Amino acid sequence: MATARNVYPEPAVSYEVTITLTNGEVTVDNEAVLMQSTDTITFNNSASSDGAIQLIFALNPPSTVPPGTTPPPPGPVMFSSITLNPGQDSGPLTPQVPVLNPNGSVNYTIWSAGVDVGDVYAVQVGNGPLYVSAKSSATIVAFTPQEVRIPVGGTIEFYTVDGTDWDLDWQPANPFTQPAPLDEIFGLLDTRTKTYTDTGGQGVYTYAPGPNPGAMGGGGTVKTGNTN
Repeated sequence: MATARNVYPEPAVSYEVTITLTNGEVTVDNEAVLMQSTDTITFNNSASSDGAIQLIFALNPPSTVPPGTTPPPPGPVMFSSITLNPGQDSGPLTPQVPVLNPNGSVNYTIWSAGVDVGDVYAVQVGNGPLYVSAKSSATIVAFTPQEVRIPVGGTIEFYTVDGTDWDLDWQPANPFTQPAPLDEIFGLLDTRTKTYTDTGGQGVYTYAPGPNPGAMGGGGTVKTGNTN
């Protein structure tokens, strides 16, 4: 008689992010973390920092949906804002994601004395994704957030909030080729809207709305991994 095989869950991983504030600028040793909902993450303000820092976590999806439209399902509030003095840490934090959908993605910024002192940083839980919305006015397209970061191999989803579909042109290359090249975005209720996975690896990638339907401005930046 065959014996049933016990299947055990993967052990939880404890991630750490150490931030050092020096002369009004920060360095971060792990700018983009990809974790699971059962893992923990600890944020540290280095003992060598010369001041307190505050971590501000953005909404995802962004809160820029016009009245009368329906956003995609709200992203979970994964972490609350944190203030840390030099030498202080947050303790191990577990992402606040629903049990039935243990996925999400968030960007955060670091402030000191009321000033943004760093770049944009990322935590992705499970499959994410990080959302970016597009809204057009005449031929100008505004993307929100305009600059984002995801982990290497992380995920992103673009959607429009005004019913206009847009082509995207990427430089130096399109880093999102799964499930297909991310070269067009659709309205948020369109079934063609998809979550795309980074296949380009670490880098800085810029995009702009393409010739269809004839945009003249806008665009944004996607940073992957630990890169500036």
